[in-house]
Amino acid sequence: MIASAFVLALAHSAVSAAETPVDFSREILPILSNKCFICHGPDSRKEDLLRLDSFEGATSDLGGYRAVDPGDLAKSEII
Repeated sequence: MIASAFVLALAHSAVSAAETPVDFSREILPILSNKCFICHGPDSRKEDLLRLDSFEGATSDLGGYRAVDPGDLAKSEII
């Protein structure tokens, strides 16, 4: 479900890229905040390698893979 919402948001951004840029704070951040930050955000209770509350955290190398690979979304593990 979470991955589906993220995929839809990314697909929407790809389709509408020529029209209007995606507003991360308004369109993507609420999804991550509601579905992901409890474990992968700034207030997560456990030490987790995957952080989704920052671009650096979402795109960091996690031992040969990335949650989000901005250069190649097909390689993104979150999708």
